[in-house]
Amino acid sequence: MVWGMKNYTIQLFGSSIVEGRIGAEHAADRWYELMRKELCEMFPATCFAVYNCAVGGESIRELMAHFDRDLAGHTPDLCIAMFGWNNCRMCYTPDLRVSIAEFRELLTEFPFHLPEKTRCVGVIPQPMIDEWHRSGHDPAYAEVRARYGGNNAYHDLEREAGREFFRSHGIPFIDLDAAMAADPKKYILPDGIHLNPEGHRLFAAEMLKALGPLLRADGCC
Repeated sequence: MVWGMKNYTIQLFGSSIVEGRIGAEHAADRWYELMRKELCEMFPATCFAVYNCAVGGESIRELMAHFDRDLAGHTPDLCIAMFGWNNCRMCYTPDLRVSIAEFRELLTEFPFHLPEKTRCVGVIPQPMIDEWHRSGHDPAYAEVRARYGGNNAYHDLEREAGREFFRSHGIPFIDLDAAMAADPKKYILPDGIHLNPEGHRLFAAEMLKALGPLLRADGCC
């Protein structure tokens, strides 16, 4: 017998892609609202609350600086976290650059900041369209293009570090880069980086695939 609704709290953590304000004309079309709507249909006896603590434009160093504060008072059942983007800002603000070594180190610290009850699902960032993004032609990014072959190739280093981290810690994750690989331009805005409406829908769909088994294991129904 079900005596009442089960309450389940999801916390979002990351930068502008997770924040979701860009690329969705209406708030209801943001990836996490699409996800929450479907979760409510999949698990009608569970009430889902989503707290969005993502901050557009922040690197992993900046995000981790306020991670504990953001979780305080919420103690979510689940944290959805993506740490890609905004770490390669040496072109304009060298002091904000996060090296791959520091990126890996901060990833390693991340699990120790999670409350004991909080499970995590990771997100590997989507592709960047170099020829659409300013880094594809801006002289300030000439070193990135020359050394790595483009900003997207540079971020492949972060993507692989993320995959290795999630796998080694047994953290389930979705891989937006792989999911969009066949036709990245179908999912990305003309700015070359943010998700368009189709990208928001794909993000939600991939997350639902990952969350279904987890939520059933957590007793959602």
